[in-house]
Amino acid sequence: MFPKIKKALFLFQITVLIMLLAYTSFSQKDKIPDDWKRNDLPLFCFFTPSDLVLGPFKGKDSEVWKYESQTLLLTIDLGLYSGKPERSINEGNYIERSITIDGKRATIVYSDFNNKNYGEFKYVTAMYFPRVASDETKLSFVALSKTLEIRKNVEKIFRSIRFKAGR
Repeated sequence: MFPKIKKALFLFQITVLIMLLAYTSFSQKDKIPDDWKRNDLPLFCFFTPSDLVLGPFKGKDSEVWKYESQTLLLTIDLGLYSGKPERSINEGNYIERSITIDGKRATIVYSDFNNKNYGEFKYVTAMYFPRVASDETKLSFVALSKTLEIRKNVEKIFRSIRFKAGR
């Protein structure tokens, strides 16, 4: 009987260790760097690297924000007609998957980007929320980045999105 108890205790300890490692791994993945800034918009907030600056941009039928740095362009569109990113003939390695951010269903899209008008920006990472408010309001983010390392920062930006209470 003693060897069975010893084996069960060993398996329990291994299980707890694996759970702790998984928790630590996921926690580190979502950790916001200390030098990032908080951006508050009408229905949500999110964090960005401090060099990403809000620039002037005007939308027609929705609220639009454009953030820029030397290595990243981020456009956010909030409104009834904000659309899911569509696959373009200029984009290779297209990957689309469903995720949940702060309890809301979203689609994230990754692809290569080949548009001479954008110079060295080679990667697209986009996220689309089909519904973010009690009405039919939608939200989309489209990020163009120069490197795969910057794309990882875009993923952190997306994971940092928090919707405001009552939305």
